[in-house]
Amino acid sequence: MTNSKNIPKRRFPYFEGEWEQKEFGKMCQRIQTGTTLLGCEQGKGIPLLKMGNIQRGYWDFTKLERLNQEIECENIIKYGDFLFNTRNTLELVGKGATWFIKEGLYGFNSNLARVTLDDVDTIFFNYLYNIPESIQQVKSRAVGTTSVAAIYPKDMSTIKFQLPTINEQKKLGNFFQTIDSLISLHQHKLDKLKNLKKSYLAELFPAEGERVPKRRFPGFEGEWEEKKLGDVGKTFTGLSGKTKVDFGHGNGMYVTYLNIYSNEIADLRGLDKIEIDDRQTEVKYGDVFFTTSSETPEEVGLSSVWKYDLSNVYLNSFCFGFRPNVKFDIDFLAYLLRSPAFRAGMKLLAQGISRYNISKNRVLELNILFPTLKEQEKIGKQLSLLDKSITLQQQKLDKLKDLKKAYLNELFV
Repeated sequence: MTNSKNIPKRRFPYFEGEWEQKEFGKMCQRIQTGTTLLGCEQGKGIPLLKMGNIQRGYWDFTKLERLNQEIECENIIKYGDFLFNTRNTLELVGKGATWFIKEGLYGFNSNLARVTLDDVDTIFFNYLYNIPESIQQVKSRAVGTTSVAAIYPKDMSTIKFQLPTINEQKKLGNFFQTIDSLISLHQHKLDKLKNLKKSYLAELFPAEGERVPKRRFPGFEGEWEEKKLGDVGKTFTGLSGKTKVDFGHGNGMYVTYLNIYSNEIADLRGLDKIEIDDRQTEVKYGDVFFTTSSETPEEVGLSSVWKYDLSNVYLNSFCFGFRPNVKFDIDFLAYLLRSPAFRAGMKLLAQGISRYNISKNRVLELNILFPTLKEQEKIGKQLSLLDKSITLQQQKLDKLKDLKKAYLNELFV
């Protein structure tokens, strides 16, 4: 181990010596922007990569336009090319990534610049360019406003990078590419589990206008019972009469808005402190919480169920509670209230322009469909097990991302 600032904390065997500092301008043979041709989502030609497709170290194909015209060969991206975006917001301008795809033809437009590097492995450079120190150097050279900014090749020429030998570059590039492949694999598994849950929510509960679900476990039949939400329970309010000074301390806890927004079943990690107050309504096992407002009608009235026996826990003031007086399987109820059919009915209650709100009295008028308690338990257990698999897969993915972050910190100068 050495104290030299040009040697990384951790190193692969057989590599030694200080890394060399080089300016970006002296590393570049050529910088070329892409085509001025315009693409569209309905285009029939090759895909056109734009500034929204390039991220920090990877590519996003969520929204991909295509060309309707022939494109010059020099504006077609090739395996190993490194590109960065020259225009974006002040926060996002200068994002860069290496192209790792070998199949198919892709063009790039004039808001992206391709860099031809001299004696630099572009797979390695994909990671070097996206460590925090490099990102900060790039951002400091951007010009413009918060919403519209640009970065010019001549201004990037003085950015300083620390480079090892080409062999060590290739070793590092391949190492991080392997980690990224593992991350992609685990992300794919997570996406499949989430899509499976989405399908179950659509098929294990009756669709709008139906009384039986599309998918059913063996041994169950007959129509589900239908009742208004107000016929199976009553509402209660969240915290009232509180100011900012009342929060953040005390022996009581309250369920936050974000906790309810994010979880079908409330998470104990999503509680904040408050003083115990006998005037407030304590939440009880089996209670349901609803958000009352959101920025979009699709997200208003999101629900979360409370599955815990704890004292001195309250509900935040931006939500209202619902306490069933009919026995439900609590897991079934949690997923029922997040099912597509129920959410569609809730969306229709949203009122507003820039922010949408719902009336709890109108929520009580919504109809819910439910089967026998035995079938509820079967559905609730199936979805609960799936959620546990999703949580486990998310944890594996997070560990890999944390591992990559730690290695980036130790294997680079």
